[in-house]
Amino acid sequence: MFAAMIVCGLAISSCKKDSDNPKPEPPTTKTVLTGMEVTGIMLYENLTYEYEYDSDYRLTGVLAYITDSPETVISDYDITYSDHRIVVNGTIETHGMLIDCDLDDEGRIVTMVRSTYHGDTLDVSRVMTYDYDEDGYLVKETQVIDAGDIVSVVTWEDDELKKINSSNGFFVSEYETSNAPTQVMFSRLGYDINMSDLCPQGVFGKLPKHLPSQRALSVYLNPQGEPSHTTITDYTYTVENNRVTKLIEKTDAIESTYTFTWEEK
Repeated sequence: MFAAMIVCGLAISSCKKDSDNPKPEPPTTKTVLTGMEVTGIMLYENLTYEYEYDSDYRLTGVLAYITDSPETVISDYDITYSDHRIVVNGTIETHGMLIDCDLDDEGRIVTMVRSTYHGDTLDVSRVMTYDYDEDGYLVKETQVIDAGDIVSVVTWEDDELKKINSSNGFFVSEYETSNAPTQVMFSRLGYDINMSDLCPQGVFGKLPKHLPSQRALSVYLNPQGEPSHTTITDYTYTVENNRVTKLIEKTDAIESTYTFTWEEK
């Protein structure tokens, strides 16, 4: 009987020690986009992009430079976060800029104020507002200007992006859908080109399930008339281990290649 009590006591003591010193949880990791190599684009020909993240896997820094000349920086900006706010500050496409975004309770951008540095002076160059539907998709982008608002309307179908009617109907983009998962190059989907890298964080609402296989961009001189010109862009993807590793973007005039580097952090 005494021996049984000892064994029981040892078991309780062992359990208590295990409870007092629980095994640490394995570290959380996530695969993130850390780099992009671009060849064949206009103006710069070849570019290298580098991306940095914080411990919450939020994008905090973007660096872009001409591939053969790292000292020739095209973009170098930081991204900071606070309650209901995102601020982007630095050089974007060779211009000193400050982008200040207000977020809703879902973490989506509802107002964006873009300002440009002219020496020590900061001038507001654009004010944007964003609206989302009940499913969480971006459905309207409005540029607020003194002469009257410039509106873009986004059409979705079965969780896929189908059409963007922009600049009050003077530009219309229509999309065909690929089988590639939506992970990269969100600027091709009509999002703000300088903020589109933040799309995986939900700042522009839910993303479509797949990337486009083709975009037809039509230009109208009169939104009620026929298009004056239509440009077709075809997109071809390489997907490895369920990650988009390469994109080839082709029009009649140019062919560009984007190669993506993913790392587990």
